[in-house]
Amino acid sequence: MEVSIAGMIIAALIATICMFGRRVAIITSICAFAFPSTALVTLTSLGGSSITVPQFGLVCLFITALSSGDLAPKISNIFKTEASAQIIALFTIFAVVGAYIMPRLFTDVTEVFSLARSSSGRGNVLSTVPLSPSSGNITQPFYFLGNLAGFLSILVLSQSRKTLDMVVAGLIGLVIVHTLGGAIDFVSKYGVGFDLLDFLRTAKYAMLIDVDVLSFKRIVGLYPEASSFAYASIAYTALMFGFWRIMGIPLSGLLFFFVLGCLAVSTSSTAYFCLAFLAVVYTLVLIKQSTTGYVEVLSISLALAVLLVIILILALIVFAPKLLEPYQDLIQRMVFNKADSESARQRFGWNMQAVTNFMQTYGMGAGLGSLRSSSWILTLLAELGLIGALSYGAFVASLFAPAGIAKSSRDRYLAGVRLSCQIMLFAFLVAACISSSLFDLGGAFYIAAGCAVAARRVERGETLYMQWERGMARSHDPEIAGRWSSARVKS
Repeated sequence: MEVSIAGMIIAALIATICMFGRRVAIITSICAFAFPSTALVTLTSLGGSSITVPQFGLVCLFITALSSGDLAPKISNIFKTEASAQIIALFTIFAVVGAYIMPRLFTDVTEVFSLARSSSGRGNVLSTVPLSPSSGNITQPFYFLGNLAGFLSILVLSQSRKTLDMVVAGLIGLVIVHTLGGAIDFVSKYGVGFDLLDFLRTAKYAMLIDVDVLSFKRIVGLYPEASSFAYASIAYTALMFGFWRIMGIPLSGLLFFFVLGCLAVSTSSTAYFCLAFLAVVYTLVLIKQSTTGYVEVLSISLALAVLLVIILILALIVFAPKLLEPYQDLIQRMVFNKADSESARQRFGWNMQAVTNFMQTYGMGAGLGSLRSSSWILTLLAELGLIGALSYGAFVASLFAPAGIAKSSRDRYLAGVRLSCQIMLFAFLVAACISSSLFDLGGAFYIAAGCAVAARRVERGETLYMQWERGMARSHDPEIAGRWSSARVKS
């Protein structure tokens, strides 16, 4: 086991801050998800797998939930009244048991692109190996159990609008740290000329941090590569858009443009494809808001700024086309000619092999952590089979369920939190289906999922805290109190 000094310092700082109360503990634990390339320890017995700062953040969040009080009644209430918790609990049992059974049941039946690390510290991504039990069948279920604990912790902690505010603040803090990481890395690449964040990159991943595309340096922030940085940035852009346009949080508007800047400089094909897709969603939301008869000054300013940028680009194309040649070459290579690249051909091979794995295991799956592909949906099918895919699909569908209450009685703040987190989840899934090679969607996905479900539960009054409030209100109602007194006299 190898210990990371930088990781231990960050963990000690997080643990110290968490001692100052539940509010700061929740915010700090969520902010820890911004350090995915910083390891606490590296387990050499598991092929060099790392326990990173985000996993430590999940532990802190889980401990905070355990210490919140009335844990047993809260957990009981969650599993009695919340379909998403019931579905994900059953899915977890299926996935963890399958991670042990399936690689043994289908040993040597099919060839996979394995997650098991080679002597170089990377998984076998260039050639297939016969399916067999590997370290990935241990680490991936471990990561998933941690994410499940985070999801349930948010449900336990978010019993009212007041406690839900802490999770919202934590998500905003996470985006701030993520953006600062991107800004520092930008300065490192284009300013000082050396990596200012190198001391934080202690996880045993392939750190693709010094990669150029034409004359552009790829920005990776606090992540090991530009693709994963862009994956997170896409989701955070969607979240900030929701907080800004639906909830009206001013800071979120500023963060929205900062994260857009991170996406622009990441030089990631995933970022550009997803951004083009999500731009349609953003435009529809702005159009809908403009037709309500109330148009903010900020909305008008945004429209004018976009129009000004378009006019400027057109003017440069006409009068100074040579200035745009580097950017035209970048877009041409990363978007239009991406399918002809070696990377695209390799990822296409991963996807085709995942389809083969699904077929050769008779639709039952090779087991969680057995393989990689270039699309999350194909990894889901190849690892967990048709039953697992349908089960997880039911869980995802439950996250997008509406509140189902009358508009007149709907709390606008709670509805805004729910819708914003649902937009973030949608962005996560779009990006993952395009380029994610693992089933693990990341801790931030499950925190946002817990926040969306918790907001809906508070809207409906399904949390234990809300039920207690209703019970107290009913006990103090004169008519009910009178009936209770009459019943006592009769008895």
